[in-house]
Amino acid sequence: MKKVVKIKPGVQHYAWGGTTFIPAWLGIENKAQKPYAEAWYGDHPLGSASIDVENTTISIDQWIAGSPEEILGKEAMDSYGNKMPYLLKILDVKDMLSLQLHPTKEAAIKGFQLENEQGIPLNASNRNYKDQNHKPEILFALSDFWMLQGFENLQTIRQRFEVLLPEFIFPSVVDWYTMMHSIMSLDEKVYVDFLSLIDGRIPAQDLTNKQDIFHWVHKAMLTYPFSPGSVDRGILVMLLMHVQYLKPGQVGYQAPGVLHAYLEGQNIELMANSDNVLRGGLTTKHIDPQELLAHLDTSEAGQSLLAPIYLMDDEVAYTAPIPDFLLKNFRLHQGTRKDIQFTSVSILLVRSGEISVNGIKAHRGESILIPAYTPALVLCESMASEIFLATA
Repeated sequence: MKKVVKIKPGVQHYAWGGTTFIPAWLGIENKAQKPYAEAWYGDHPLGSASIDVENTTISIDQWIAGSPEEILGKEAMDSYGNKMPYLLKILDVKDMLSLQLHPTKEAAIKGFQLENEQGIPLNASNRNYKDQNHKPEILFALSDFWMLQGFENLQTIRQRFEVLLPEFIFPSVVDWYTMMHSIMSLDEKVYVDFLSLIDGRIPAQDLTNKQDIFHWVHKAMLTYPFSPGSVDRGILVMLLMHVQYLKPGQVGYQAPGVLHAYLEGQNIELMANSDNVLRGGLTTKHIDPQELLAHLDTSEAGQSLLAPIYLMDDEVAYTAPIPDFLLKNFRLHQGTRKDIQFTSVSILLVRSGEISVNGIKAHRGESILIPAYTPALVLCESMASEIFLATA
């Protein structure tokens, strides 16, 4: 049976990230003021976490390859193969991310196989499917957090267009799908003209209210200037979408097919172990409008917050309607003991205070991996401690 080990996350320095939150979490200096967008706790090859073994640093995926069943668990391996079922992240969103959705598992399998048959390399810029997995995800807001999630009601959408772009001709049948199709099909010159009109009108709106789409449209126009030849129709797509605000401690869920975009704030994100993203705008990366529309869920608005499941006074769970992952939040007092044992690999993140896990101490910003089947005694060593646990 494997022992618990401390792990260090892989860090992503995407341009949209902040410069202080993640370095402060990890207890490191950021003298160069580089953007720290994401910290990854998992075995994903694009940013695997690492451990120190006999004075040598190795990646988690290398470590798992040495004894996968001991670390991952047989049940997880039967379902997910020789890799972790989930990917755990910390995000610091300073500038908004692209509009995007994630395919279902069935769609990912078909899309991945089709692109393989077409000979599209895995690292090609025009590749839609990087693996055969779905990518549902939940987020735990660590701060005030804003995102676009799903669609706004049609009456509000009409009002937005009347204010910013009355020249837009609505389709004869007005629903979310036909609106998306109309926007994605716009001629480039027409779209550029529309952007010019919006640019002239947006300053007259109240841009201070972050729960109003006009605030984010204005920011998007400054952040993502239109480039000639692009198929990006993100500004108009934003006018169809719902602005979702999460208070610290609230949890959102992104189901397959739901269009969304993170706008601002910090969160813990837990997702299926996949990199499949179909983008709909506000990005310089590949956009495939036809593929996006083929997998866009317009059956309902798509907004979703998860209710907490109170297991004990100091233990809360959040679970999505899939088996790939489970998130727990513990708020412990000094001397509190928690016995943890799962049939799948688990990861602990310490947000505040100090704990010990089977005698290994971890303080704020540190993380511990618990192999499958391993009994773990978690003890709160400080006056109080808050920790998160991810497992399948």
